[in-house]
Amino acid sequence: MNIELKGISTELGTSGDDETEKLIQEHEYIIEQRDKLHASKEGIVVELASNNKSRGEYKIKLEKALGKNKKAKIISHELAIWDKIYGHVNQTYKKLNDDIRIDVQNTTWKNFKELIADPTQFESFSIEPDYSVHMLDTHGYNIVRNLSKGQSLLLTLSFVAALREPTGYRFPLIVDSPLGKIDGPNRYYIGKRLPDYLPGEQLSLLVTDTEYTAYIPPDDDYPEIPPETTIPKIFEEKIKLKHWKIQKEKTGKNVGNSTIKSAELVFDKQKKGWKLDVV
Repeated sequence: MNIELKGISTELGTSGDDETEKLIQEHEYIIEQRDKLHASKEGIVVELASNNKSRGEYKIKLEKALGKNKKAKIISHELAIWDKIYGHVNQTYKKLNDDIRIDVQNTTWKNFKELIADPTQFESFSIEPDYSVHMLDTHGYNIVRNLSKGQSLLLTLSFVAALREPTGYRFPLIVDSPLGKIDGPNRYYIGKRLPDYLPGEQLSLLVTDTEYTAYIPPDDDYPEIPPETTIPKIFEEKIKLKHWKIQKEKTGKNVGNSTIKSAELVFDKQKKGWKLDVV
């Protein structure tokens, strides 16, 4: 079209007509403006294409950011839920610990008062939240570190027995020389009540003949203790006993070595007392 218009302008320009000349000038002006508009259009098209590309890139980045933000919101929501669950579980755990601690405390105190012959010198027993132990006497002093060896043993047995029920943990109990530091009445109460604290459990006592088979001496303050009473005979009222005896070899190549042999409780008519004989 441009070629044709320029050809026409050239032909009209040779006629020398003023109107024609004016028409030619206007035509050329129109062509010039059209070319400018065309160039401007091309620039706009290029800019639009560039902008569209940038827009696409920004859109991808935005979608990624929104996707990450969505994941972050989901994770944040899940963390909030888990924090809430942890809070409830932690509170339940603390309450359960406190319940067990208080239960063990109360049962230990009950057991101790039943095992010891004279509980009147003791006022209370407690296991604090920091698990420190307090045994108060009637004057309000904590004497847990000043108990006699026999009292300490009775408190230990009371505590071990108290652990069984709230924890549900079953275990054999082995006690070395449990009666040597215990006087007559306390021996009697151990024999009567310890089997009740550990029903169905295996109880092993490492004892000497003297502390195990000797008669519990009578005591006017404890008339409930029958005469000629021994620990094994008290135990036999509630549990089945198995006896073993540790013997040292006195002759042969194994002199001094110890062996464990099955034994039974028999009555010695000459000494009028009980003893353990190897089967």
